Amino acid sequence: MLDYCRIFTGCLSLRKDVFIVICVKGLAIFLNFAFMMLRQDNTLRPPLRITELLQLTHLGIPLEHITWPRVTMTSDQWICIRHCLMDSNLQNVTAITVLNPHHTLPQTWKAVADCAQMNPSKPIIAVKAGSTFQIYDLGSRKCLHRCSLTYCIHFWTWVNSTTIVVVSDTSVYHWRLDDNSPLPVKIFCRDTRMKNAQLVRYVSDSKMKWFALSGLIAEDNHVIGLTQIYSVDHNLCQNIEAHCVCFTSYQFKGNAQPSCVLIAATRGANMHGKLHVVELGPHLSGNLAYTSHTGSIEFSNEWYRYDFPSSIQVSSKLGLVYIVTKYGVMHLCDMETCTTLCSVNLCTDVIFSTSFNKETEGIIAISRNGQVLSVELKKEQLVKYVWNVSKRLHIAERLSNVLKVDE
Repeated sequence: MLDYCRIFTGCLSLRKDVFIVICVKGLAIFLNFAFMMLRQDNTLRPPLRITELLQLTHLGIPLEHITWPRVTMTSDQWICIRHCLMDSNLQNVTAITVLNPHHTLPQTWKAVADCAQMNPSKPIIAVKAGSTFQIYDLGSRKCLHRCSLTYCIHFWTWVNSTTIVVVSDTSVYHWRLDDNSPLPVKIFCRDTRMKNAQLVRYVSDSKMKWFALSGLIAEDNHVIGLTQIYSVDHNLCQNIEAHCVCFTSYQFKGNAQPSCVLIAATRGANMHGKLHVVELGPHLSGNLAYTSHTGSIEFSNEWYRYDFPSSIQVSSKLGLVYIVTKYGVMHLCDMETCTTLCSVNLCTDVIFSTSFNKETEGIIAISRNGQVLSVELKKEQLVKYVWNVSKRLHIAERLSNVLKVDE
């Protein structure tokens, strides 16, 4: 105690200007140390920017109506919502609200429909009431196409800007709108093991040569994912265990041309999931032999014992895979090695819809609480993070070359 008193007494005996200099230098050292710690902390954080684009409840959408499939997002340009509102007679009526998540200029009108989805790239909406489909141009409000089906519809969605898929009890149909087809055409039969599944997703490759129908089955206190894959060229189906899949075109290292790739994510009854990346045929001239990779996805939090992968989005340009789980966890993975680079909680609620953001190479997600979230990569920090934290030097070098940033 005596030593501290002497030091304090010595400080008081210093000239005022000397004391100020000592204080300023001490403050400078402290700020420099704090800045270094902040830089180090930023390096350790996942290189992602998560922002809220909008809150659907602020647009008058009831919270109980922010669910799948009432709310659909067929691309990063359109969100379509079927909900109820009060008319002038204070009666509940069904309404459809359409908006662009980047501009938030909603259009709302009354409609008799049990489901509605926007075209992925055009201002065209598909509306279903029972077994009848109607396709409208939003600008002119003109009906462009119409058809009534004789079978029960279990699932439907836009495959691309010209085709709608319709799934019945036994078959999968495509309705092509660019050639004015009056009715959907059968593509393949549903596997019997898919009949008890809740159908949640249908995807295709860009050339419409590969299709995948995914469903969920509740069994033994966990949710099983089952996906039926169909090849047009081989006219064959195969079932795989996968909660969600997607197709993309990607040029692997050593290949002369981009090839079609299947990406699948699944989780068993334990705390571990799997990511599979499989190169598909046909073999292209100048390319190496087909390649496939498998990596682990960790579900380490006991609170997420019932969690599972619900969507996959891919940046073919960067060679990165975004896996989003039902309970809002996102895993960023390297496509060439299936390595998980980082994981982050996007929100505290269920995420039921995602879409790839072409402009940012990130994703857009909608949660059960009404948040529409944008997830962007901090590209310069990404390389440093993979280099310093993930310790994946070869992946960091690849990303540095793609992004043209210094390591």
